[in-house]
Amino acid sequence: MMKKFFYLVPNNFDSSSNPRTESFIINEMRGKNIEIIIGKSFNAKLFEAEKNIDGIIFSSLKVIWKEQKIIKYANKHSIDIYWWYFDTATISIRRKYKVNKIAKKVSIFFNKDVLKFNIYEESGINPIWLDQGVPRTCKINKNPNYKHDVSFFGSFEKTHSNRIKMLKRIDNQFDLVIYTKDTEKFINYGFNNVKPFVAQHLISKNLAKVNLILHGNHNSDYCWSNRIHIMMGSSGFSLVEKIKGIESFYKDNEHCIYFDIQDLENTLNFWIQKRQDDIREKIRVSGFNHAHKFHSYKKRVEDFIQHIQTFSSTVY
Repeated sequence: MMKKFFYLVPNNFDSSSNPRTESFIINEMRGKNIEIIIGKSFNAKLFEAEKNIDGIIFSSLKVIWKEQKIIKYANKHSIDIYWWYFDTATISIRRKYKVNKIAKKVSIFFNKDVLKFNIYEESGINPIWLDQGVPRTCKINKNPNYKHDVSFFGSFEKTHSNRIKMLKRIDNQFDLVIYTKDTEKFINYGFNNVKPFVAQHLISKNLAKVNLILHGNHNSDYCWSNRIHIMMGSSGFSLVEKIKGIESFYKDNEHCIYFDIQDLENTLNFWIQKRQDDIREKIRVSGFNHAHKFHSYKKRVEDFIQHIQTFSSTVY
């Protein structure tokens, strides 16, 4: 059993107001009696002082790009490296270049962009599919008091231009509220009801009757937004944009409602009606229970460790 890892993290990974995914992974690993040494930069003296480190973990492309000397150190001292990368490399040519360069130097590249796995393998990368999940901090709202019919929690990015256009279409027809760190951008685009960013542990207190989960321009089969897990894990009744593979994780009309883009307005009109209150309540609670039972970070970390152990036993 592996007992000690070094995790290279961003400066703000454990922010009390908005902890990053790394903090959820670290907490779950520590819950399994695995020692995690946290570092925000590479320090050779730290590695020399520590004994029997089973591997180096990182998630942030931005951080590892600045700290590539840790990879050289690991290779020199035969320490395995595991990159759990949450994003897709296809957003830009520059990002693709960086991801490929780093991924070629790690033992396992954990990612969701499965359609690129053949290309990765041909270039000497060892990809394994691994999703994100639901943090323990996401809670159920047992007595919601909905102030809006429709909500969207997310950012305003040029790389998600299709999503922004779709949201504006909805904004023109429905009572839509947007919670975002990009309030000024949404307001300048003409959205009617824009509110500040809501941390994950507070999402359940800000739900609408119907909560939209929309993917970005670069999502593909089995490569979806983690908003799926976050919203259902916060007990939100969720309308989820269809994407291949997700139906194996959440059942339509039981845990959430899937929709096609061309039918979004009709789907919203149906589900915001008062006569759907009871079934909405049933589905949102079912989705919450299912998300925490099967898609928690506890489960994801178990898969993560199992993959590492299998790799180590095969290689060594």
